[in-house]
Amino acid sequence: ENRQSLKIQDGSEHSLTGTEFRLLRCLMSRPGQVFSKEQLMEQLYNLSESPSDNIIEAYIRRLRKLVGANTIATRRGQGYLFNDAV
Repeated sequence: ENRQSLKIQDGSEHSLTGTEFRLLRCLMSRPGQVFSKEQLMEQLYNLSESPSDNIIEAYIRRLRKLVGANTIATRRGQGYLFNDAV
């Protein structure tokens, strides 16, 4: 899988997998909009793949470590959103 470089506010650079990059790009494309796990799975994987149910949570956890815990918010029972007000 291709890796992408992410530069964060403190100037450090981190390497993201292609999937992590696509997930972050999807969330950032519409700040404040809640994306369900199903919507995110559709954005990240083609229909022939069936990753485990908690793969989105694993990617979200990793991204939060890089961009800040408050930057990606969880709406219980709804999904995730990019919080651009942080």
